[in-house]
Amino acid sequence: HEPAASQPPARDNPQPRTGTAGLSGRVVDASTGRALPRVEVLAESDGLQPHSSLTGGDGRYQLTGLPAGSYALTATKPNYIRAAWGETRPEGPGQRITLAEAQQIGNVNLAMKRGGVITGRIVDEAGDPVSEAYVSAMRYQYIQGSRRLIQLGRGGESNDLGDFRVYGLPPGQYY
Repeated sequence: HEPAASQPPARDNPQPRTGTAGLSGRVVDASTGRALPRVEVLAESDGLQPHSSLTGGDGRYQLTGLPAGSYALTATKPNYIRAAWGETRPEGPGQRITLAEAQQIGNVNLAMKRGGVITGRIVDEAGDPVSEAYVSAMRYQYIQGSRRLIQLGRGGESNDLGDFRVYGLPPGQYY
C-alpha cells in the first residue's frame, strides 16, 4: 500500500480564474510623453494566472476579467527599462493595486525610460579590428542573499570593423 501523492501548494500552480474587475491606462515614453505602442502590460496576483495586454497605437491598454485581488502591474518593451506602477526607483518593485469584484480602475498610467547603450570597438594588439567577438554587459546583483555577476541587456558580436553595441540597459555600473 503506497502513500498518496501530495498536491503542490496553490501558489506553485496558478489557477486560471476570471472575474469582473478591470484596469486600464496608458503607457508613454518618460522623456517625450509620446504614446508607446506594443508594450506588454502584465497584472500579477499571488496564486492567480497573470493577465496581460498589449498597448495599441495610442499607448492605451485594458485588462479585463480580473478576479478580485491585489495586483502588481508591470510594463515591458524592447529597448526600454521594465516599469512597475508606483515604483520609486528604476526596476523597483512598485506598489500593489487592490481590486474588488466588478471594480474598474482607469488612468493607471505608466512612463517607461529608454535603456542605456554601451558602444565600443575591439582591436587586437596590432590595432586591427576583431570581428565576431561576443560582447555583453554584466553587473553585480544580489540574488538570494549572495552577490553575483549577471548579464544584462542584449549582447552580441562585434562587426567587421570591430564595433559593438549593447543596448536596453538599466542605470548602473557595468563590466
